[in-house]
Formats: sequence, C-alpha cells, structure tokens
Amino acid sequence: MRLLSTIVELREQLLAMSQAEVARVLLEAIRQDQNTRGLYNLANARFYDGHATRDDEELKDAIAEGWAWLVQNCLLIQTDSNGWMRLTRKGRKVYDVPATFEQIEAHAILSGGILHPKIHEVCSEDFLRGRFDHAIMGAFRHLEIVVREKAGLSKVEYGSPLMRKAFDPTNGNLADPSREQSEKEGDASLFAGAVGAYRNPSNHSITRTRATECARVLTLVSLLLAEVDRRSALSAKSDEVPSKIPGSAAGTGDAAGAKPAAVVPPNAMK
Repeated sequence: MRLLSTIVELREQLLAMSQAEVARVLLEAIRQDQNTRGLYNLANARFYDGHATRDDEELKDAIAEGWAWLVQNCLLIQTDSNGWMRLTRKGRKVYDVPATFEQIEAHAILSGGILHPKIHEVCSEDFLRGRFDHAIMGAFRHLEIVVREKAGLSKVEYGSPLMRKAFDPTNGNLADPSREQSEKEGDASLFAGAVGAYRNPSNHSITRTRATECARVLTLVSLLLAEVDRRSALSAKSDEVPSKIPGSAAGTGDAAGAKPAAVVPPNAMK
C-alpha cells in the first residue's frame, strides 16, 4: 500500500493516534491502492516501500494495532494461511461510504462493556440502525423511569424537576447521606443538567446525529444509571431493621426466660 509509505513520514502523528484512528488511515490506504487485486498483506514489502519502517518497531506496532482493529471489527477477513486479507461485506460498505466508519467505531465502543446493561438493551437497536436521536431519548426515558421508581415519586414527575426532587440534598430519597452538602447539590445538578441538555436532542441547536457523539451520551447515561443503582442499594440497606436477639424483650438483650431484677426499697438497706 504505497499511500501508507507517504503517511509514515508523519511518524509522530501516527504514533499519537488511537487504534481506531490508525485503522482509518489503513483503510484509506487500501482505498487508494490499485495494485493488489483486492488482496492486502501487512507483511508485504510494498507496504514499507522506500522507507525505514521495517526497523521502526514502535511504528510497526502502531500499524499492526490498527490492522488488528480492522480484523476485530470484521472489516478485513483472512483468505489464506499466508496473511493475505480481503475486505468483508462490511468493509466494502465502508470502502464505498467512508462515513460508515464512524458508526463502526462507535459500535466498537458500545461493545466494549462500557454501557450499563439496561442502556445497551434499550438503545442498541436504534443505535445500529443509525437512529441516534431515538437512542439518546430512549436512554434518558429509561433513566427517568428508574429514578421515579427508586425515589418513590409520581408518574407526573419528569425531566430536570424529577431529578432535582429525587436528589434533593435535604428531602431527596436518592440523596446520599454520607456526602457533604455541596456534593449532594452537585449530584442534583449533574442529573438535572444532563437530562436538560441531552434528553431531547432534536429540540436543541445541535442535533446529535453522529455515532461517536451518541456513544458518548449513552456512556454518560450509563454512568448516571449505575449511580442510581448504587444509591438504591444504599437506601435498601439503611431500611433494614436489625434483628432481635432470640428471646430478648423489645430488643433489650435480656436472656431468654430471665426475670427482671427486683427493686429494693431504700429503707430495706438499713
């Protein structure tokens, strides 16, 4: 891939790239290489033509990591035991429509176990179909349902007011009693602010239709939902009533069957 021979001259920029960014560079190299009959090999001498890349282990590692990303995300598939690869159906789609790469990159992020399981369940279909606004709204709708249920609030409560009431530093059922007052206020503002800013993407000046931006928002909702789970668990634990000692009376700790000590009148001591 002769294009990469030119790109590797920008060694420092390539080393500073993420694995997915290097993969994008490699895919562009594949796109512009006209001499491979649709077959690509990372070890091919043409890959390093005219450059000292062969002896640059750090750069070779970065390129190999990007190549592995393409394979891991099913953009390249091996054709034989000698390392020759060809584009998959998904890879050819990205090859023809470069913008699709962003969606694949974001999907790789979502598949990395970062999302809360319920957010992944609720939003993955919309995300994979490119309905990013719907995915975001669905995530926040689920967050609202869980917060409303855990805080014991009415169904008429929604949006930022719901979050402020649930996490109210003084009366909120989801406020963490172990935190400082300023931290409790910060919690309420965090939840209310996130819902106010992102719940209805189409109603804001910036419509969030990019896959990577959608992935970031879903990650934020996952963080908030995990915190609700934690607060709910703390609340349930604090509501537990300590069990009485067997045979005790009203939890006083008296042994079973023990009689109360007799009260001796003061004059009996004379």
